[in-house]
Amino acid sequence: MSVMDIAVVCIAIFLLSISLLFGSALVNRVGQEDAIRGTVAEVHINNTQTALNAFNSWFPFIFAGLVIAVFIGAYFMQTHPVFLIISVGILIVFLMISGIMVNMFNEFAGHEEFAEIVDDYENVVRMWDYMPLLLLIAAIPILIVLYGKRASSGPTY
Repeated sequence: MSVMDIAVVCIAIFLLSISLLFGSALVNRVGQEDAIRGTVAEVHINNTQTALNAFNSWFPFIFAGLVIAVFIGAYFMQTHPVFLIISVGILIVFLMISGIMVNMFNEFAGHEEFAEIVDDYENVVRMWDYMPLLLLIAAIPILIVLYGKRASSGPTY
């Protein structure tokens, strides 16, 4: 069901966000070691920090790409409009769960280990502030495409 794919998008974005925070904290901690200074490893640490910081710019595009993938999948899925009520119910549950995930992310981001790192990921933090709304805005056209198309010949699921 395509509405369940919205949950996959939310979980994928959550895991990517947390991985960025942990990865940046690890790279910053390793980069502060005195044994690294002046070696080739320092160059690699700087390159890794640059790559991780690039994800801040790409984060909205990653989210949009996942939503577009769900949208395309919904277009090709055959279903019956009677399941719209079930899908809306599932969507409401997922929106509540995404609110819980926002709180979990804010709990991670508010931890003292990540205090200086979170400032580098403003797009990630801003998207998590509005994640339930973004998922709702993404889900409405997906539901329209999924249940608003003409019935085709063949089995419906």
